[in-house]
Amino acid sequence: MSNIYTIPNGSPFYLCGDWNSRVSDIEDYIQGIDFYQSAMFQKQLLDDQKRDPREFWKKIGKVGVGNERQKSIPMEVTLDDGTTSTDTNTVLNKWKNCFDKLLNCNNQTIETNGNINISDDFLDREILFEEVVNAIAKSKNGKSPGIDQLTFKSCSFTKEKDFPAFTAYRSSSQSLSVNEIVKFDKIWTNNGDGYDPSSGVFTAPLAGLYRFAAVVMSVSDAVLYLSLYHNDAQISSSYLSDKGYKTGTFDVALTLEQGDKVSIRSRSKSQTIFSDGSNYCTFSGNLFAM
Repeated sequence: MSNIYTIPNGSPFYLCGDWNSRVSDIEDYIQGIDFYQSAMFQKQLLDDQKRDPREFWKKIGKVGVGNERQKSIPMEVTLDDGTTSTDTNTVLNKWKNCFDKLLNCNNQTIETNGNINISDDFLDREILFEEVVNAIAKSKNGKSPGIDQLTFKSCSFTKEKDFPAFTAYRSSSQSLSVNEIVKFDKIWTNNGDGYDPSSGVFTAPLAGLYRFAAVVMSVSDAVLYLSLYHNDAQISSSYLSDKGYKTGTFDVALTLEQGDKVSIRSRSKSQTIFSDGSNYCTFSGNLFAM
């Protein structure tokens, strides 16, 4: 055999030549198929989203969100003797009897002691993007619940690449006026592209619970007064003074909506945040719960 192909979705895809001479690399070929199928599945979802939203949501419905919602449906009943049961047959039989009495009451008067308000609208509403991400993030044993087409590589890509996380730093000092944003203009990590080094502002790509941390340093024998802001709300502050170079820290957890902004701003006029090639000043944030 001189060439090896795989044919996912009816399209030949070249893997390698001279299989017998490179039999030890068969794992690489399998990974090649895995990556290719992952990419094809993701591309197909994106194409459906633009061309046929109904088909897109039909496929999205297979990723396990429906299974997650089903967990919210009560599968426990109280029997006539006051005990509770979670046996499936018992629960279904109890439901059957209750509906039978309700729909075949033979003109009986049913009295209630109060209003019962149980909201189940979330079971019928459109599936949200955040729910899809959560379902994929909870993947176990190499695949997402309820779907075999979504491979381990797809799940890994979503968890590692799409979840917002950044770390930025300064390698030089910055002069600040009142309310001016500190620009951590160098980047080590910026998953999701939420942080803008040109403005110093992080914009949340997804709604969820985020953690932010920062380290700042003052010029020797000078005051440095900074605050961390969520949109225009002051959250936490650092005030440095006295002799020598001083460092201050921020460490907060914030619940953000998509599009919310977080930044560190100057609270005084004519002050300087110090840094040099040792990168004393850093600013980090990441999504850790949705």
